[in-house]
Amino acid sequence: MTVVRAFTSVALVALLAACSGPAASDAVVPVAQSEPVDEQVAKTASFAGPDLDADEPAPPASAPPNETTSSSHVPLKYLIGDVDPAKDPKFARIPEKYLGGSRVWGHKDAVAAFVRMADDAAANGYELKAVSAFRSF
Repeated sequence: MTVVRAFTSVALVALLAACSGPAASDAVVPVAQSEPVDEQVAKTASFAGPDLDADEPAPPASAPPNETTSSSHVPLKYLIGDVDPAKDPKFARIPEKYLGGSRVWGHKDAVAAFVRMADDAAANGYELKAVSAFRSF
């Protein structure tokens, strides 16, 4: 028991000694500084802010959108997917040479563009195939 009391007394004295040191300073001391303070202030002061005394308001960033209505409409059958591409003149069959999937119909303009692109790719050694062209949904 005496050993425990002696150890407790020594621990208490060590704790009090650690806590009763001189008060730490609250001053902030820079350890390293990349630029002199005068240069930092000069850079901050030379920052060009917005000119609040301008007589004229700034021009708009872009022109307002054109609010004209479309001169054409999309038929409901195209919107809901009620289309048979084999019977519709807006669609064309993809040539067998370019087929890589089961969907063989595409919009006429898209098929023509794909054929031109595939021919150009073939001239450079690449083979392109249309895998999934028309979907009615």
